[in-house]
Amino acid sequence: MGFSSSGQIIVTGWHSTSNVQIVGPILPANVWTHVTTTYSTTNALRLYINGTYYNSSSAFKYVASGTVNILTLGNPLQAVPFNGTGGCKSQSIVPNVYDGSIDEFGVYSRELSSYDICALANP
Repeated sequence: MGFSSSGQIIVTGWHSTSNVQIVGPILPANVWTHVTTTYSTTNALRLYINGTYYNSSSAFKYVASGTVNILTLGNPLQAVPFNGTGGCKSQSIVPNVYDGSIDEFGVYSRELSSYDICALANP
């Protein structure tokens, strides 16, 4: 997950030798926004903004890269170079464009339902 040069949120997934991505909206500045992404082989990659479904990719089977996967939160991607793209295999995500706070972060062992996501976004 990252941002494009125009400020749109981008969610990515990896399939074999290619990147699967969803390009989302430009999020408002100085406003808390709940962003959730889910993945399953049935429902593909999905993006939710403030508990509401935004968009999804076409279905794909996740294929591991065979290397360590790095998850970076609020840190410039340039710290972990990958083929000159700043540590991200998506050419669409621009390093160093996020300047804000992260209040909560979670990783789940299952795909969250839209009900789960709505409950998390609206406690």
